[in-house]
Amino acid sequence: MKIPNSTIRLGQKAYIDKAAESKRTGSAGKSPAGSKAATDTVSISDTSKEIRQTASLPSAPPASGARVEKIASLKRAVSEGTYVVDPDKVAEAIISEVFDGPA
Repeated sequence: MKIPNSTIRLGQKAYIDKAAESKRTGSAGKSPAGSKAATDTVSISDTSKEIRQTASLPSAPPASGARVEKIASLKRAVSEGTYVVDPDKVAEAIISEVFDGPA
């Protein structure tokens, strides 16, 4: 859906006119006499709160020296094209995880 520029300008004009009127009358942010002021409320879901807490958790601890070396070795083998995957081991691991659960 495309919104034509003329429609956008009309919305901007209405906003600008309202702001100018508020400045002229000195009623910016005030409600008319005898009426209640409108209030905005925000509600944050439990899921959002959990995501926020998770994001504030510390990252994983640094890998040990032996693990760093193993990762570097695997990266080298993959980039050189010498890394070989044993399909039987992969299949066994998948089947084991499905039937026995994660290791």
